[in-house]
Amino acid sequence: SRRQALAVLLARYEPAMKSYLVVVRRLGDDASDVLQAFIADKLLEREMLRHADEGRGKFRTFLLTSLNNFVTSWYRAAGIKVRAAGSLDEKAEGDSGIASPAAEVEAAWARALVRYVVAAMREKCRADGREDVWTVFEGRVLAEVFEDKEPMPYEILAERLALRSPMQAANLLGTAKRLYSRLLRVAVSEYERDELH
Repeated sequence: SRRQALAVLLARYEPAMKSYLVVVRRLGDDASDVLQAFIADKLLEREMLRHADEGRGKFRTFLLTSLNNFVTSWYRAAGIKVRAAGSLDEKAEGDSGIASPAAEVEAAWARALVRYVVAAMREKCRADGREDVWTVFEGRVLAEVFEDKEPMPYEILAERLALRSPMQAANLLGTAKRLYSRLLRVAVSEYERDELH
């Protein structure tokens, strides 16, 4: 169960940690290597999560502080001088239309959350034998949002799923949206619970 919990944690937080390394620490090509070393050394070998203390603040802050300290140690051990981390609140350089580092990291967390919920929905539909719900959601919503394609017409979906009418496909989309909303609320509440600790 610890391995499963770690897999869930990484699915939720790895993209944002990488964004932090790229945007705030400005590691560029080294970001992936440093992140993998952090995961292997701190999360797996030293079981850093056992030291997380609910009374000491947000989990996300604990994670980013640990990652930041690891980066400094990583470069110090290699004998490389590395610039200090910028503040998450500092403005991005150059054009004022560019998001701050904090906004970049938050956006990475949001994208990871959406990917997590979509994957959970796909698994839930498969487990419940509701491939029809997933097919309509994928054809009408995911195609447009993630692939920038036109939503698949209800007529084609009805034909593909051997439904009696396009209205049945539209009804399945309503079911899919309710399922996605429910799973999203659950995932957000899990993030909020992490952040309250």
